Amino acid sequence: MALKFSGEGGFIPACEEAFKKTREATKDYQDELDTLAEVAGTDFGSLRDGVSEAADEYSPLIENNDTLINQMETELTSIEDLKNAAHDLSLEYKEVYNQAMAAVKAITNLINLQNAQAAA
Repeated sequence: MALKFSGEGGFIPACEEAFKKTREATKDYQDELDTLAEVAGTDFGSLRDGVSEAADEYSPLIENNDTLINQMETELTSIEDLKNAAHDLSLEYKEVYNQAMAAVKAITNLINLQNAQAAA
C-alpha cells in the first residue's frame, strides 16, 4: 500500500506530479470557460455578479417567508387548541344534556306515580 501511495520516486515527486496535473487541468478548464464566454458573448464575471445580486434581493423574501411560516405554525397550534377546547366543551354539553334528560325522566316518573296514587 505504501508503494502504491508513494508512487514512482517517492512521496514528494508523486505529490508534485499530482499538483502539476491539477494545475494543468485547472488551466485547461479556465481556457475552455474563456472560449465559451467569448463564443457566447457573455462575461461570466458579470453573470456571477448578477446572480449574487439576485440572491441578495431574495434574502429578505426568504426571511419574510420564514417569519410567515413560523406565524402560520403558531396559528395552527392555536387553531388545534381551539378545536380541542370545542371538542371538550361539546362533551360537557352532552353530559349536561344526559343529566337533564335523566332529570326529566325522573320527574315524569314521579308525576306518573303521583297520578297513579291519586287515581287509586
